[in-house]
Amino acid sequence: MCRLPQYPGARWIAAAGGNYGAGRSAAITTIVIHVTQGSYAGTISWFQNPSAGVSAHYVVKSSNGEVTQMVRDEDTAYHARSANPYSLGIEHEGFVDNPAWFTDAMYRSSANLSRHLANKWGIPKTRSYIRGHNEMPGNDHTDPGPHWNWNHYMSLINSGGGGGQYLAGSPTDFSGDGRDDIVTFNLGSLNDAYVATSTGSAFAGTSVKWNDFFGLSGEKLLTGDFNGDGKDDIVTFVGGTTGTNAGDVYVGLSTGTAFLGGTKWHDWFAPGAEVPAVGDVNGDGRDDIITFTHDGQGDVYVALSTGTSFGAGVKWHEYFSIAGEYPAVGDVNGDGRDDIITFTCNADADVYAAVSNGSSFVGTTVKWNDFFCLAGEFPYLGDYNGDGKDDIIVFAKGSTNDVYVGLSTGTGFLGGAKWHDFFGLNGEITL
Repeated sequence: MCRLPQYPGARWIAAAGGNYGAGRSAAITTIVIHVTQGSYAGTISWFQNPSAGVSAHYVVKSSNGEVTQMVRDEDTAYHARSANPYSLGIEHEGFVDNPAWFTDAMYRSSANLSRHLANKWGIPKTRSYIRGHNEMPGNDHTDPGPHWNWNHYMSLINSGGGGGQYLAGSPTDFSGDGRDDIVTFNLGSLNDAYVATSTGSAFAGTSVKWNDFFGLSGEKLLTGDFNGDGKDDIVTFVGGTTGTNAGDVYVGLSTGTAFLGGTKWHDWFAPGAEVPAVGDVNGDGRDDIITFTHDGQGDVYVALSTGTSFGAGVKWHEYFSIAGEYPAVGDVNGDGRDDIITFTCNADADVYAAVSNGSSFVGTTVKWNDFFCLAGEFPYLGDYNGDGKDDIIVFAKGSTNDVYVGLSTGTGFLGGAKWHDFFGLNGEITL
């Protein structure tokens, strides 16, 4: 019998009936991370082979993060021996001894999937419940192995799956009174959006439903003032590369007391594992959408808002924030136009910026700081001294839990100064 995948954007290819068990004998409490020790296509073929005796719920492709579902969540895949009854299995194309297989597209796609599953089944997003095959009881496997970057993977799961601006959220003054409010999207089967507005000293009462169908599980949700009326709206990027709605972008405009029904403003933007962001890059008072291909090409595309739709996606930069880096959007030089920033977050710990001239991000990328954000730390942007220029901040977490800020001069970021010595523990979400 043909089935539709339960995870939006995934393909459905059923495993052979003898390679999994119908139903569950225990509640789902754990997500198990595997590495295939083979190819994506070969793994799918093996799970379809009746003689295999094994399967997993999902398989993720290395090159572009494509997801294939092979066993329904409610059924018992044979992937982790005694842990099968209570776990969901995600296989990743590659080999444990070759880190080249673990692309950023794979990490981000898999993190989106794990977050979706954790939300759906009430699984805590911690390492106690999202575990490697090698960590499961009664198993003798070594995957995902020493090259799997657990810190990066868990940060993607807990931060929303993107980088920079997407990690840090986006503006949320939905009523237009000059105070940012809070919004939650419950996803799942309801897909409601609730808002609690700010009074200046609290968020008002019980949250109110502002939209009753917006943002499906697996989509990427952000906010911004897309029609320039002073009230922030909601936007969702469907993502994916296949299916009727792949690459669509929907906006729900704010009336000040509710979000209108989602309207398609673009039909192909930020597909697959690209990282979407929001910002007013041409300084016209309307927020635009930006996407980082976040691969070896490092292209950056912009679709400007007309007030009723987003125009054609145009390349504004051709090599910025490659795979493994953390992109962000903000006005770092204070000219009223949002710029792009990337954190390498590796041993070099460099921060680069390319400023907007209103029609592109200017020229060769310039290093604005040469030692900020090491591997495993969490960078964001914000105007922390109120001078109209966005600064950089990093949460060190780990053993020190320090917070460092690099103030913008308009042409660079000053060396990181400690602004707090104990904030944002491991496992907590910092914005």
